Amino acid sequence: MQTALKILLAVVILICGYSLWPRTPGFTTFRPDTLARSDVRAWEALGRKQWSAYTWNNYWVLDQQFQFQPLVSFRMARNYTRAASILVNATNGEEQQKALPFFKHYFELANAAMKGEMNTDAMAKRELDIWIMTSTKSANSISLTMLSSEQWASFAGGKPREYRDAAAKLVEGALMYGTAGTTSSQRVEKTLTDGYTKLLDATSPQAKK
Repeated sequence: MQTALKILLAVVILICGYSLWPRTPGFTTFRPDTLARSDVRAWEALGRKQWSAYTWNNYWVLDQQFQFQPLVSFRMARNYTRAASILVNATNGEEQQKALPFFKHYFELANAAMKGEMNTDAMAKRELDIWIMTSTKSANSISLTMLSSEQWASFAGGKPREYRDAAAKLVEGALMYGTAGTTSSQRVEKTLTDGYTKLLDATSPQAKK
C-alpha cells in the first residue's frame, strides 16, 4: 500500500512539474507539415462539433509546436473552443459577438505567457472578423490575407507586410477546405504547409535582422 502511494505521489509530482515547468513560447521551431495536418484535423472536428477533439488538437499545437506551458496551453485551447462553439452555433451577429470575451481571454493568456505588449482587444476583434469572413460564401481572400497578416504580426512580432505571403497561402488553404467536395485534404495540407513554411521564414531570427 505504501509503495502504491509513493508511486502515485511521484506521478502527481511529475505531472505538476511538467505542467508548471517554465517555457519560452515562440514561433520559430514549429513543423509546417505538422501544423498543416493539425489544421485539417481541427476543421474536421469543428465540422462534426467534436469539441473534445477540437480542444485537444488546439492544446497539442500550443503545447508541442508553440511551446506554451501545458497549463496555459489548456486554458488557451479551452477558451478558443468556447469561442468556436459559439460561432458555429450562432444564427446572427449578436450571437457571434458573444465569442469575443473568449477570444480576448485567449490572447490575454498568450500575452502574459510571452511577456508581450499585444493589444488583446484589437486581436480578439480581428480574430472574430476572420472567423466571420471565412464562414461566408463570398469570403474575400484579399481582405482575409490583410487581417491574417496583421494578426500574425501582433502575435509573433514584426510588420504585417512580412507575413503577407504566408497569410495568403494560409487563407488559400482555409478557403480551399471550406469549398466542400472540390478538393482533397492532401491538396489543402500542401497549401497550408507552404503557408506555414513561409511563416517560419518570416519569424526566423534572420528575417528579423
